Amino acid sequence: MQITIIKNNKLILFTLPKKVSGSYWITDFENGRKMNLMNIDATENRWNLVSNRDAFIMDANDVMVPFVILKDYQFYTIKNNYRQEKYFLYCSPIYDTTFREFVMTKGSSITVGNDEANQINYTLSGISKQVFTISKGEKYYQLVLHDPNAYVFVNQKRVFGTKKIEYGDIIFLFGLKMILMRKEGTDYFLVNNPNNLVAPSVSFTTIVPSEVKFNENYEELSGDLFHEDYFYRTPRFFQALHKFVLEIDAPPSKKEEDSTPAVLTIGPMLTMSMMSVVMLMSTMNGISSGKRTLDDSVTSIVMCVVMLASSLLWPLLTRAYQKFADKRWEKKRQKLYKKYLDKKESEIEVALSNQRNSLIQNNLSVTECQDIIRAHNVRLWQRRVLDEDFLDIPVGIGNIPMQIEIKYPEEHFSLMEDNLLDLVHELGEYERILKDTSGKLNI
Repeated sequence: MQITIIKNNKLILFTLPKKVSGSYWITDFENGRKMNLMNIDATENRWNLVSNRDAFIMDANDVMVPFVILKDYQFYTIKNNYRQEKYFLYCSPIYDTTFREFVMTKGSSITVGNDEANQINYTLSGISKQVFTISKGEKYYQLVLHDPNAYVFVNQKRVFGTKKIEYGDIIFLFGLKMILMRKEGTDYFLVNNPNNLVAPSVSFTTIVPSEVKFNENYEELSGDLFHEDYFYRTPRFFQALHKFVLEIDAPPSKKEEDSTPAVLTIGPMLTMSMMSVVMLMSTMNGISSGKRTLDDSVTSIVMCVVMLASSLLWPLLTRAYQKFADKRWEKKRQKLYKKYLDKKESEIEVALSNQRNSLIQNNLSVTECQDIIRAHNVRLWQRRVLDEDFLDIPVGIGNIPMQIEIKYPEEHFSLMEDNLLDLVHELGEYERILKDTSGKLNI
């Protein structure tokens, strides 16, 4: 079923599948943004148009209806509550078999409306007596609109006043379609007949197909070769087998552990702290000799102790933090690179599956080939001389090495051992096999 939304200035077309199943949205655009308008749902082998708070169905009395069953050649009124606009929804078959070819007599024009005086009498209720006229000028056809309130569209855009009509243009009037065509120097219109509501005038002349004559003399084929069966080469979608190329980056460099002895780290600070030790000893000697009291020397003693403690504590804290940062970096390096290798392994598995499926689909077994010939399957005669597998024949089911090239960091001498390099070398050197696939032989 085809759904046509008749808006104020354009048509919107939607096509529902032949099988009544699923749920679909009728969409519209608001300020360049796609928005859902109404939902069409399949229920009990029929299409239902369902109302919602933004857009709903209205009956003849402008009363909201929760849902309706869609039927061919029927019109439904929809109100867009967001824009405060009314639309018409028209249902029709996807494949319209009611088109007929009509030729105008020379110098005449076509009038369309709901009256017997028109060349095309469209007896749909609500259509005015004369909607528009199509006349032929010196170089082109022209559509002149007589009813300014009529919803007449050319190529899904509404016509106001006059419109130039060219070959292939589709004129739409509430289900009526007219298409300007040309055949063997003769202009004609394809006109459909929705729900048998169109009554063309006798002034139209139906095109009579011209008889095709052949001058060649062919010998008549005799015998039981064809039995009235004919074959045509159908397109072949060939899945070529290409070598899969994968490039793997080297892991981030591993930080070298700091092997500097703690004595060498603390030693310089201890050397500088000897001044604090000398000051502390001098203060203590002054107190013991009675030259200074303990209360007078408290400040000097505290200062000497703090300077001595800081000279030992800060180097130790810096060394501990550096070891912690190195461990955290190594943990992050291991996690992220292993995740990266897992991703590359997944890509290889997908490529391996694709190569295996390609071999199976391209190289049919003897039994499958026999079935294609006996059943006159569409795959008969698909393979062409230009195909790269034209002379390939299947030789059975087995295991075949995968066509793959992995570019990974080469192994080289290093003073530091890195397990990530071992993992990437293992990934690159591992031989991958296409198991239980179809083998082939090029003759």
